[in-house]
Amino acid sequence: MKRLFLCLFLLGALFLSVSQAQESPIKSSLGTRWDSLGQVEKNSPNWEYVIPPKFGFGDIQVTGTPSALYFVVKEKGFWGMYDDSGKELIAPNKYVKEPKFTEDAIGVAYFNKDGKEVAIYIDKTGAQVVPGEFYMAWPFVGDYAGVFKGPGMDACFFVDRQGKAQTKEYGGCSTFFDGMAQLSYDKKLWGYLDKDLKVAVEPKYQRGQVFSEGLAAVFLPDNGKCGYINKDGSYQIEPKFKYCGPFAEGVAEVSEEAEDARPRKFYFIDKDGKQLFNGLIVYAEDAKFSNGLLPVRTIVEKVETCPGVVSDKYFLMGAINAKGETVVPFDFFEINSFNSEGYADAGYKDFFVKSSGKCVGKGKGISVKVSKTGKIYEEYAIVPALVDSSVPFWQKLVVNKGTKLDSDGWSRYGLSYFYNEEPEKVFIPPQFHRVIHLTGPYFKVEVEGNGNGPWGVIKVKE
Repeated sequence: MKRLFLCLFLLGALFLSVSQAQESPIKSSLGTRWDSLGQVEKNSPNWEYVIPPKFGFGDIQVTGTPSALYFVVKEKGFWGMYDDSGKELIAPNKYVKEPKFTEDAIGVAYFNKDGKEVAIYIDKTGAQVVPGEFYMAWPFVGDYAGVFKGPGMDACFFVDRQGKAQTKEYGGCSTFFDGMAQLSYDKKLWGYLDKDLKVAVEPKYQRGQVFSEGLAAVFLPDNGKCGYINKDGSYQIEPKFKYCGPFAEGVAEVSEEAEDARPRKFYFIDKDGKQLFNGLIVYAEDAKFSNGLLPVRTIVEKVETCPGVVSDKYFLMGAINAKGETVVPFDFFEINSFNSEGYADAGYKDFFVKSSGKCVGKGKGISVKVSKTGKIYEEYAIVPALVDSSVPFWQKLVVNKGTKLDSDGWSRYGLSYFYNEEPEKVFIPPQFHRVIHLTGPYFKVEVEGNGNGPWGVIKVKE
């Protein structure tokens, strides 16, 4: 399991005590081991290729939106593009970076010119549709896009869809987030443009974050304190903090202590600045809700680290919901963000670590996955998607595993209907070397090999 770097610390209101060591709560895989096919199906009623299996793992990317989805592929050093039906739109013979499309049909692509990379705006066929060549270009958001003339991210300005400059050159700018773009005249003080390129907030802040959920954190130049402004520049929450995180699911993390405070205390507020979760205190920045859950770290008062040996105050992680209720118990060294299927990668506590047959009293993390209900499973367990029954059918699919190994020792994988309390039903028998969900009904699959490909993309059919 890849290493997790979520470092949140919680102190005070939540004190736990650990009883004598009990049987491990880690559950084995719930999934059925299905019979493997000897080879990939030639014709299947349940899936079809949209990208042929001839690319490397990192050479297939997704761009666009659900309503205008594209697959960009790299071949012999150049990027091309397919639509979501598998039709080739751009041949891989010109662009040296993957084309990126946002909510409309204009994308950004880079090609080599006189030994330098140049950015232009293209349509889905690869033809240039906006005049001008730039050092760097943001995607269009609405009628405008931010571009840069040269290295150092200097000379930033905004162009329309005819390539005409619609603003003067700024010392710095960003693309649009939540309908607002950052700007600076001199890279010292920052403000914001609205979607019509009007200066909505004059540059007067030491720095500012991008807008999120209608608010942006801004920092005063004289004392570094931060608060939150609305899109008209008025304060929603007055500057009184020394750290302000972005709002996510209506919650932001703040601190009133200096950056060099050890330990530095953080807590959570709503959009009215009201402190949440009964004064819950954490000890690291960048704590965010994901899919309704917030992983946090607390100090457990008593932990049995060896049989009969109890240690005081040990940092462990759990997760709370939007009401501040503990949903996942504080039994983990690490918990990553929760995904849309209701699970997070985690490191479950294991204290009875032995060396030369003796307990050393130091804990280690066992790589597991934990559900949003607090159940713990083996790292690679096949578990049901915890989703609403009304979601699209592909959200109810999980990767299954075959019963037999190939001659080279690799397992084969497919897909099963497996969600909530419903029994597992095979949908695609195990036949691929790996299966990874990309977006919507599309999955990246490895036909042969050990991670090196070839890889393609399939579309599942209900």
